[in-house]
Amino acid sequence: MLEKTSEYFMRIAIENAYKAYHNTTPNPAVGCVIVKKGEIISEGYHHKAGMPHAEIEALKKIDFNAENCDLYVTLEPCNHYGKTPPCTEAIIKSGAKRVFISITDPNPIVNGSGIKRLQEAGIEVIKDILLDEGERLLSHFKHHIQHKTPFVTLKAAITLNGVINEKTGERSIITSKETSLYTKKLREEHHSTLVGINTILVDNPSFEGINLIVIGNRIIPADSKIFQKALSVTQISTQKNMKQSDNHNVITLEDTKNNNLSLEKNMKQSDNHNVIIENSRIDLKLILKTLFEMKIGSILVEGGNTIFNQFIETGNYNKLCLFLAPKLFGGNSTTPFYNGFVSDIKNLKFSSIKNSGEDIILELEHNIEL
Repeated sequence: MLEKTSEYFMRIAIENAYKAYHNTTPNPAVGCVIVKKGEIISEGYHHKAGMPHAEIEALKKIDFNAENCDLYVTLEPCNHYGKTPPCTEAIIKSGAKRVFISITDPNPIVNGSGIKRLQEAGIEVIKDILLDEGERLLSHFKHHIQHKTPFVTLKAAITLNGVINEKTGERSIITSKETSLYTKKLREEHHSTLVGINTILVDNPSFEGINLIVIGNRIIPADSKIFQKALSVTQISTQKNMKQSDNHNVITLEDTKNNNLSLEKNMKQSDNHNVIIENSRIDLKLILKTLFEMKIGSILVEGGNTIFNQFIETGNYNKLCLFLAPKLFGGNSTTPFYNGFVSDIKNLKFSSIKNSGEDIILELEHNIEL
């Protein structure tokens, strides 16, 4: 049996926070656990922006009576009036003895004031419990609070020589079942998944239960799986009147001079370098700004090759996740990196390296300046 330490209870609070990870933007995902005499008596999490915060969800289950209890909260309790009253006041009135916090709120509106208010009321506050896990939970929120754009993770499955498929224009499954499960986990950790139109037209994937963003001007066939399986489909395009179904939302943006959504013509480098030209010139920064205004706090970019390259080339990403498979592909293959147009990238740092079945998962942080 696991020893019931402060880390044990905080981990449960973090697990609670992830239950509504997709739904809380622009608010952070937060979890709370209330403990009395070493046993959990209540749990809660923030369900959606505008609804009660995690602390209130947990307190109301015990009629707001937490006398001599410990509260474990993944994020510093708020101390201001917004759409909901301050959580600090509810905690103080409940009679709680101690509050354990994983991470101090990076939002300037709070940022230490919640801790100070609790301490002034005589409640002991213990900070930085499972800080690394708390930072991971709040990384997307922290970024979009500071930069006003979604947190962007790039994900690619590649061979040892850096290619993504055996033949151009054909999908290749190159990683293990364990890695496929990790992909599912990544999708669950992001509000939306973003792909290029080619991925939909070539692979016809389902993206079941996912908020999907598709970049491109071509019409998505009405019988595509995403219209039956995806939670929502948003297509960003420069063309109007492309709606195909009730859950197909089309955002029309104007062309810009910065050609970051499409590749320029005359870019073919070799006989096996096939370039598909999209009739669009939307700046990626404009796309990210639009997504932020739609209250999308984080996106997972899964490609294909053209879209992936555009994020790499422009530097508009925060994290790079590579699934490295023990294979070598030659001939008609494409790579998300070596297209001849990527500038030197030196501001990457390994954050984790782990085994996944036969594969290796590499996670890197990108020092981004927006």
